[in-house]
Amino acid sequence: QLPLTDYALCKYLLHPDKMLENPVEIVVYLGDLLEKCQFRTFWRELKENQSFIGLFEGFQDSIRDFVAYSVGLTYRRIERDVLWSYCGLDNERHFSDFVSSQGWEPQAPDGDDIHHILISSSRLDQQQQTPRSTGKLVVDLVEMRDVALAFNSHL
Repeated sequence: QLPLTDYALCKYLLHPDKMLENPVEIVVYLGDLLEKCQFRTFWRELKENQSFIGLFEGFQDSIRDFVAYSVGLTYRRIERDVLWSYCGLDNERHFSDFVSSQGWEPQAPDGDDIHHILISSSRLDQQQQTPRSTGKLVVDLVEMRDVALAFNSHL
């Protein structure tokens, strides 16, 4: 669910020399971590490189949507602490809200603390059945152009 074509297009628009400069090098590295589903490492690296990522409103929420999509494809039940680390959230309320927004259910064996999250596939099924409009693609390309321009202005 990553915008791979948009991401690739932005990389192709950059001069090869720029690919090895900050912040482009960092963005490519972060993108590679996401493609490999190395979410814990991604959030750690993002925290260390927060200065320019904060310019993009909704960036972290979009990443969490991708995490939710990947988790939904991979798991039917996941340990709570593992999911928490994948989401990069800073407190219990945000985590609970995220889990609820995905339609997932916390599970507590015998009334104990919550140890697992039951992953529902219904939201994933809805995402796969929803037709995509071509109008959204145009908006995404414009947004990606703005991102590329912002990165070039920081170089």
